[in-house]
Amino acid sequence: MFCIKCGKRNPEGVQFCAYCGHKTVVPEQLLQAPSVPEVTAADVKTFAPPEAAVPPGVAPRISGLAVASLILGILGVTALVGLILGIVGLVQINASRGRLRGQGLAIAGISVSGFMVLMVLPAMLFPVFAQARAKARQTQCLSNLKQIAVATMMYVSDWDGHYPPTRNWCDTLNPYIMNTEIYRCPSLPTERGGYAYNTHMSGIREYQIVAPAQTVIQFDSTGGWNLAGGPELADLRHNNGLNMGFADGHVKWCPSAVDDWLSWSPRAGASLAPPPGGPPGPPVWEEEAPPAEEEPAPAPWPSAPPPG
Repeated sequence: MFCIKCGKRNPEGVQFCAYCGHKTVVPEQLLQAPSVPEVTAADVKTFAPPEAAVPPGVAPRISGLAVASLILGILGVTALVGLILGIVGLVQINASRGRLRGQGLAIAGISVSGFMVLMVLPAMLFPVFAQARAKARQTQCLSNLKQIAVATMMYVSDWDGHYPPTRNWCDTLNPYIMNTEIYRCPSLPTERGGYAYNTHMSGIREYQIVAPAQTVIQFDSTGGWNLAGGPELADLRHNNGLNMGFADGHVKWCPSAVDDWLSWSPRAGASLAPPPGGPPGPPVWEEEAPPAEEEPAPAPWPSAPPPG
């Protein structure tokens, strides 16, 4: 028995050390180191190196993805596809354990494709962005023209069906809009007014318009405040077309100012004439006289009866 505190031998069967009085006394065999089994040569496993991925005498082939990446990158238009193929080819080459080669080609394809993407892709997207911006300006201009058309309809309702005069139509409608920026087209930020008034509508009453949905009131133009005129003032500034407001209050984009379905004269068969005497004033409409009906020719007299 050994004392685990002082390490001295004690007689067998004692519970306390005779030298230090420590209680814990363990048998001698427990203090001996455990025996380690002897390892023989048969127990040692030998690890052979992994077999080569490519058989001896066979040259690794070049990755087709690496070649395709370089070619597509040089073409430019397909550079994005070449960039993707180059990355995939480089991953395959690194994981092939020597079966594929062409790592340099893959890296070159990635580099060329990436450079072409940075150069070509913006050039391809800039026209798209410009077209989207022009479309946004066209929509904003159409919204401005809609507010002007609504103000025109309010004026017509307040003034017994009469449309605004030509000489100061912007000033006349401004109390209904209360914002002069509405008259400014987004495509012409420096112009105070970007719209013109159909001069044939001055003083016309609502019931005199034959086709309200086809009769032009306001339209895109350049020239400033209180501008009035006809289709010669139209400005095709929105995607090769112009925005127009019509007598029924609706607005729309039109490809031309002289389409067959458009009406610049509110009444069919009307002609413009200045008022009699005095300085020229606003347009006055005069009805054209209907054509005179032709009288039927008199019936011929009956011929004399034959002698009996």
